[in-house]
Amino acid sequence: MRVICGKTMLLMLLTILVATAGEIPRATTADSTTLYVDPLGTADPNLTPGSTFSINITVSEVEDLFGYQFTLSYNTTVLTATSYESYAPFTYKWGAIINDTGGYLSLIYTMVPPVSQGKGMYGTVPLLKITFSVDAFGVSRLDLHDTKMTKPLEPAGMPHVVKDGSFANILLHDIAITSVTASPKRVEPGELVSIDVIIANKGNFEELLNASVYYSNATRTTLLGDERGVSLGADENTTLSFIWDTTDVANGEYILSANATIDQDYYPTDNVYGEVRVRIGVRRDIAVINVTAEPIEALLGEPMIIRVIVKNLGSFTESLNVSVKYDGTLIRTTAVDYLVTGSIRTADVTWHTEKVAEGYHNITAEAIVSVDDDNTANNIGGLRVKVGMTGSPIILYYWVAGILTMIVGTSSLYKFRARARKSKPM
Repeated sequence: MRVICGKTMLLMLLTILVATAGEIPRATTADSTTLYVDPLGTADPNLTPGSTFSINITVSEVEDLFGYQFTLSYNTTVLTATSYESYAPFTYKWGAIINDTGGYLSLIYTMVPPVSQGKGMYGTVPLLKITFSVDAFGVSRLDLHDTKMTKPLEPAGMPHVVKDGSFANILLHDIAITSVTASPKRVEPGELVSIDVIIANKGNFEELLNASVYYSNATRTTLLGDERGVSLGADENTTLSFIWDTTDVANGEYILSANATIDQDYYPTDNVYGEVRVRIGVRRDIAVINVTAEPIEALLGEPMIIRVIVKNLGSFTESLNVSVKYDGTLIRTTAVDYLVTGSIRTADVTWHTEKVAEGYHNITAEAIVSVDDDNTANNIGGLRVKVGMTGSPIILYYWVAGILTMIVGTSSLYKFRARARKSKPM
């Protein structure tokens, strides 16, 4: 085993300790964020023993990325990982291990701290380059696992999809389902749902494949549709489209899954894809119904209690996080567990204002559920508060009264001393 860097591999520690200035972040759509091996398949008979090649670990459609971590496993009889290089701006190394005996790399990188919210990476970018030497003829899965990506000051990882890669310098048969999407994800009974299944041929042969799509609940799995004898050339992708007529389907939440088969597949583990959720006649809907502050005007350094009331307007018991921010800067995220349908819960967050600028500030509270919310318009609430030396009107009254009392007392003392001097006998 070759240990490249032995720093503690705790990305959460960094995000908790970083002190940042307040920034208002852009909206996040992390559901579509994908972390993947780029290219997904490296198949080249010219990569003979003794040659080298490189891959990237790439992220797509990410918003406000501060740091990442992952483990990549490979077949040590075929490959040896020789080096790695993290691309800017992710140059702060928290941990990096190449274990060729075990056949894996474990890496953690972040941007150089401090980084404020909204100042992370956006879009589709390569994160890290890994170089391998080829030891023998054969096949290796490039298995990407134990992944995590974080935003500035948010230790909880953002949701994302992971896609493995593969290497081969021999001919092989290999197809994989890389994506299943459904639109819309919530319908009323009798409405139609469009489903797209993307299948990739990672092998070296043209294939004839069969594909099927299913919908499942807690009690049964039902075939929705299938396509048979689909031709797909080497290194090609195809999209198969299905229409789901929900007329005779009972109300509820269903999981869509798809599988594709060929006569001989070297890696059948990636031939099945799930889970895509579709709701028929039911909904998931968490709402922030009120946000208050006590006091609404505070002295600088005085704690303020932000009280957030959330309600479950949907059809399912939910667990969620309530994230409270001032001017876009995170104050705290607190968990609300097992909120049953129709019920209300209060989440209190204490805001310590010692390092806050004087003046008015916008408080926002957002309810974030782990599963798609069918109505995100009511997930955010807020109010405007004031922090400053003047504090509340009552505090200001007593402060002014104290100053006036001191002035009057001082004036009376001078008058008393003046009268005493006049009355003193010569």
